[in-house]
Amino acid sequence: MKGLIVTIVFVFAVLLLFVMHLKRNDTLLKPGSISFISMKSGESDGFAIRTNVNISPRTRIRFTDSEWNGNHFGFDENDMLWISGDTLIKAESVINFSNLNANATVSYGTILGSMQLSKKSEAIFAYMGGERMPTVFLAAIANNEFGYGTILNTGLINGETAITLPKEY
Repeated sequence: MKGLIVTIVFVFAVLLLFVMHLKRNDTLLKPGSISFISMKSGESDGFAIRTNVNISPRTRIRFTDSEWNGNHFGFDENDMLWISGDTLIKAESVINFSNLNANATVSYGTILGSMQLSKKSEAIFAYMGGERMPTVFLAAIANNEFGYGTILNTGLINGETAITLPKEY
């Protein structure tokens, strides 16, 4: 009986530590946790995001410029994975993604992949999940309302978490 009690206490302690570790180190991001604040196409494609919440170390956010059809992304464009780095990124930080069409760079963390942005009709989606398999959409930006494909079934709201730039951009 004593052995069973020790085992139960041990399992409970391990589970408690695991849950505390998850809460401390994993960012539970949702739509609006980040915002796109710029998008540039040309010789040196790029964009910038603003963090609206603290971003935990080693958070992984994916970006794609593929169109969304309401159920999945197309396979005709590019994907990038951003790993936030080893330190907490405070809310209201600006993160710049530059030179996307060559050797992409980012102001915090690491970026894997590349992206070539069109001046005519382009969108970038930020999401959590597997490659082209979003579990949570965080934000989107487009230089044309048709660039998204659609934002149906993303949880994003046009004009709030999905921003379409004015035509002069």
